[in-house]
Amino acid sequence: MPLIAIGDEKGAVTTFHVSPCDLTTKTDECSLDVFVGGVGVVRAGDKDAIHKYNVGDNCQLHQVGLSTYSLSVKVNGEGVGRVGDYYGIELISDAGQESVSAGV
Repeated sequence: MPLIAIGDEKGAVTTFHVSPCDLTTKTDECSLDVFVGGVGVVRAGDKDAIHKYNVGDNCQLHQVGLSTYSLSVKVNGEGVGRVGDYYGIELISDAGQESVSAGV
């Protein structure tokens, strides 16, 4: 089972953007009352950290809401984010913690 992602810029996200824009960012928004290791759990719709993405030859700032998540494990009524889930096309590559997993 994949590890549950935590927010507050503890987890790593691979953006698949092109240099000179940001190739990586962090998890950000999360639950304010359900924690793993003292940090809120990432849920469906929570956004990653603001970062630069490519628009033509320029970089612009954006944030993306979590779009894939567990369908069976919920926090505050929303599916939890895990390693391997996506913010749009941006992949959660590191959960930010190593002790709690969640299924499909």
